[in-house]
Amino acid sequence: MQPRDQEPGAGDRQLLRPLTHYEFSQRMARQLGNAVLLSVDAFGHCILGQSQCVDKAAARYLTTLEVPQPGQVCQPNLQPF
Repeated sequence: MQPRDQEPGAGDRQLLRPLTHYEFSQRMARQLGNAVLLSVDAFGHCILGQSQCVDKAAARYLTTLEVPQPGQVCQPNLQPF
């Protein structure tokens, strides 16, 4: 088992979320150093259950600690417009 500070991290962020800017998430991933940001080309606040791509990436991370590829962008299952 890896020491806690060596475990890879993963986070997701929707590109079009108005209350928290995407740049904040990019900065957080850089500051953490061993994190990968999974981006989602979608509106809204929460994406789990609304994008198979995100759901699979989250399940993979939680079960194997495998992080998404850097720069990966997921799509929602349905577009609002």
